[in-house]
Amino acid sequence: MKSLILYVEENIIQYRKDHFIETGSKIKPGIIVLVNNCDWEILGGENYALSDGDLVTFIMTLHGG
Repeated sequence: MKSLILYVEENIIQYRKDHFIETGSKIKPGIIVLVNNCDWEILGGENYALSDGDLVTFIMTLHGG
């Protein structure tokens, strides 16, 4: 997961990276990360080793009103 987070930070997000990533390439609180529809915290968080075919979903729970 660490390499995916770094890839997303460097190649996908163009604006307001601070809404997604904290210092040190950590996912910000308020973002749910699912791997194959399972909370990544159960799988080991950023230390989880992705496999071919894994589906990763990022869900932002914080927003303006």
